[in-house]
Amino acid sequence: MFKRRKKLTIIAVTVGLFLIVLVLNYMLSPQPVNAMFVGFSDYEELSSEVYVEPSISDNTKNKILMDLEQSQEKVIEVFDVIEAHPTIIFVQSSDAIRTLCTESNRSDLLYVLGKLHCDWSAWI
Repeated sequence: MFKRRKKLTIIAVTVGLFLIVLVLNYMLSPQPVNAMFVGFSDYEELSSEVYVEPSISDNTKNKILMDLEQSQEKVIEVFDVIEAHPTIIFVQSSDAIRTLCTESNRSDLLYVLGKLHCDWSAWI
């Protein structure tokens, strides 16, 4: 009886500590989680796994799509196939950058989680 209670206590404490660490990690650095769940936000999905901030103009959205298509064609020319399917997020406002990029990587404005380009103007 005591052995079973001891095992359950150890399991409960372990799960509790894991949940506390998980919540603290999100509170200290929510940007990776925000980037992973971009599909549930108000960002517009231009094509499969390509999201843009709602304030980006239609003209810019068309340029983004054209540049991505050209890039994919070049990759296919070199490697014959595209095996990776990263999530790409284009933003232009400083609020979006703060939401999706951590302090440590704002200097180069590139966060790699799959791929997240925080400053699209540097890439187009």
